[in-house]
Amino acid sequence: MHTLQIQRQYMLILLNPHFHLNKLNSLRRKRKQKRKNGILVVNQMMTLKQSLTGITMILPYKTKKI
Repeated sequence: MHTLQIQRQYMLILLNPHFHLNKLNSLRRKRKQKRKNGILVVNQMMTLKQSLTGITMILPYKTKKI
């Protein structure tokens, strides 16, 4: 990143801190949504047999931990 860009970012923070924080939060939300969508797509792509075996493998592991 260029020094001018960094200076501009700091100026924005100094002038209006809420603006920058909101921007960061919105970016984080977008990333989370992308991850969730990716997981959903993977689950849809899996066949019924694969998803069932996955569930049976996950469930006992979780119950043991609890």
